[in-house]
Amino acid sequence: MSKLTADKEARMKSTQDLNKEMAAINRTIQLATTRASAAEKAASEKESQYSAFGSNDKARSEIREGIGKCNSNEAEYREAEAPLRQEIGKAEGEKTRLRDTAGVEEAKKSGELSKYAGSLGDVAGMNANVSKFNPKAKLKVSSPEHSSATRKALYETVFV
Repeated sequence: MSKLTADKEARMKSTQDLNKEMAAINRTIQLATTRASAAEKAASEKESQYSAFGSNDKARSEIREGIGKCNSNEAEYREAEAPLRQEIGKAEGEKTRLRDTAGVEEAKKSGELSKYAGSLGDVAGMNANVSKFNPKAKLKVSSPEHSSATRKALYETVFV
């Protein structure tokens, strides 16, 4: 019986050793499976990045084509723009010349107006003086055309 017990214990110890070895193998398999899964995931990510890069490369070439077309259009527009800029420059020069001329004319008209206003003030002052001496004689001054007639009437009223 002791031989049987020793045989039993040896077999149990052997079974325990085998179970420990099997647990170690299972852990190794689990680690390998986890690593394989991570490697497969990384590979699929790299593959999707590569395909995205390929589609990005296609988009880049399309964008480059579009930029080339835009550049050629811009050159055409610049060529078409040159005569317009010349016309605008001429128009600006003409506008400046007309403004200068208008400024001179305005100054001239303003001088005439102030002269007329001064003459009208003088006539009004004379009219007031005449009214003091002859209340029935009143002059009416309404426009510049009548200024010489007004002076004549004033002369006749005062000196006649």
